[in-house]
Amino acid sequence: MSRYVLSRNPPDGWDRICDSGDRLFPSTAWQQLLEDGFGCVTVYAWDASQHSGATFSLFRAGPFRVAYLGFPVGAFLGDAADYADLLAS
Repeated sequence: MSRYVLSRNPPDGWDRICDSGDRLFPSTAWQQLLEDGFGCVTVYAWDASQHSGATFSLFRAGPFRVAYLGFPVGAFLGDAADYADLLAS
């Protein structure tokens, strides 16, 4: 069973974690820029037990829906990453 919690809102301390690792792309400021500029929707994934997370940017074009993990670089945030566990969410 997945330990990742998916939410439209970032977990507490998300931007602090982004700032401490000099990570722009998962930050709420970057996600807001994507939402304002491209009309996408951001979903935050967070596993508090592993202190690991990621963002999904959900884009829509006509009948198509595309989700990018950590757009544009596809990276996780935090200490650990288990792709299989996240994808099970």
